[in-house]
Amino acid sequence: IHQALYGLAESPSDWGHYRDQCLDRLHWSIDDVEYKLVRTPERHLWRVQKAQAPDEGCGFLLTYVDDMMAIGSPSVVQAVLGAIKGLWDCSPIEMLNGEKAMRFCGFELKMSNQGLILNQEGYTKSMLERRNVQGYESVPLPKLQEEDEPEDFTKADLRAAQSLVGELLWLSTKTRPDLSFCVGALGRMVHKRPKEVVRLGEGVLKYINRTSKAGLLYQECQRGDLGESDHLQKPRSKDRIDVYSDVSYAPVHESYRSVQGIAIEHGGNLVAWETCRQGIVALSTCEAELISYTEAHQVGDSIAELLMAMSLKVSRLLHGDSKSAISAAVAESGSWRTRHLRLRSFALREALRSPESGWSIRHMRGEHLLADGLTKPLTGQPFVRFWKKLRMSEEGKKEEVSEDVS
Repeated sequence: IHQALYGLAESPSDWGHYRDQCLDRLHWSIDDVEYKLVRTPERHLWRVQKAQAPDEGCGFLLTYVDDMMAIGSPSVVQAVLGAIKGLWDCSPIEMLNGEKAMRFCGFELKMSNQGLILNQEGYTKSMLERRNVQGYESVPLPKLQEEDEPEDFTKADLRAAQSLVGELLWLSTKTRPDLSFCVGALGRMVHKRPKEVVRLGEGVLKYINRTSKAGLLYQECQRGDLGESDHLQKPRSKDRIDVYSDVSYAPVHESYRSVQGIAIEHGGNLVAWETCRQGIVALSTCEAELISYTEAHQVGDSIAELLMAMSLKVSRLLHGDSKSAISAAVAESGSWRTRHLRLRSFALREALRSPESGWSIRHMRGEHLLADGLTKPLTGQPFVRFWKKLRMSEEGKKEEVSEDVS
């Protein structure tokens, strides 16, 4: 294999198999000590370890097609990438520092005095210039109108809405969880009300123009950290993931299907988030919350397994604001009227009952729940609190706004 033939359906897969075979055979030495790469359960994550000490990990290598990033001490990183450059012609090695952003897989990484910033400043700047965005907004989305009637539109209207939502989706799923709800809501409106999508999308672009350099801030977990408002019942820890789940029940503009949000923190740092409309119309808030809890259980397990591949064994703590749903999740018996809820939550209940699973569940007031901002548009101080809970970087944020949405 000499190069990937882009456009050929099987090309990335064939290159991936060839790349992995080469990495399997790769060995190098540092101070007469031999090192190698070892596969993990996550195909795109490799462990760097000494050949004669299989239990001693020294770093990691991340791969995405022909993009690679090594993590470890400077000597290990230089040695790993140097060995890879011996296999293929590669671009110059970039090291993470505070002077210039390093790009990997569409992300931009930069060190600051506060910690590691992960953003997409280049992509954001290009999008704003191409669309000639002028002015600022203080929030991504105003309160949505309670209507679900389709509008008359042309094919050009539909394509304009699809293009805008597609560009915003690349941000909201990578480094901008503050955009997640609004982009999801616009995406669900595209085929019914594309003109309204474009109108609301212009406001989203103005908000992005105000926060064009924003991104996720990652910091070392602090001992005794109980959250921004001291609202956690247990201090944050590298040995636990906190899973937050919330629901906005049966809004009219979503055809009465509830919108759920899930956010996962590790050591106080956001590592996964999700917002979506539920597949069925829930008959009560309890049922809607329980559906979200069972989904959060699955997402939490997947993140925990990924951390396990990085030699980090973690417990899982689920936070929700519905006492009735928590009761239904842990109850072994009850009325026949709630039998369908107990069946729906069987897997979660088994996990909560088994000490080996590492799962537990606790009630948290809605105002402190991180996932709250993933289920509905927030404005004013609630949105400011949501921004801070996400631990978004304030770099380049413009305080002056031409229009204040309330």
